Amino acid sequence: TRLVKQAFFCDECPDERVREFETREMAPYESMALPLATFSMFANPEKIVRAAGLSKSSERGSGEELRPRVLVIAGEKDKLMKPEEMGKLARLLRRSVRLVLGSVAREDDSHEGIRDGVEFRVVRGSGHQMMNDIHWEECAEKILRFLQ
Repeated sequence: TRLVKQAFFCDECPDERVREFETREMAPYESMALPLATFSMFANPEKIVRAAGLSKSSERGSGEELRPRVLVIAGEKDKLMKPEEMGKLARLLRRSVRLVLGSVAREDDSHEGIRDGVEFRVVRGSGHQMMNDIHWEECAEKILRFLQ
């Protein structure tokens, strides 16, 4: 329980909640396949952008006025997928949108907010398991706002 909490939850999360997650959500064993897979790119950002329906024919103008089609969300205290890394993912996706749309690059595209059809948000205080951590309501609100 202590190791699961350290890896997936914020320090303030009660141990009982972590134990519940362990018994309800986790496999009885962990495979090394997932951690090893994270060392290489497992998704093609340009394919993600196109799958989100962004193309020169579907959008006019630059990516500035695009409604967000992709949400990148990070837990502030996530030790596995740190907010800085998730910000890099948002930047990569935003650059892919600009590549597809033929827009110009910007320097500030890894910050929180909406740019180029990609929304990046951080759930304050949350660990990796945002929807099981004590800050799950803030995470759910961010997702709901994105979907609306």
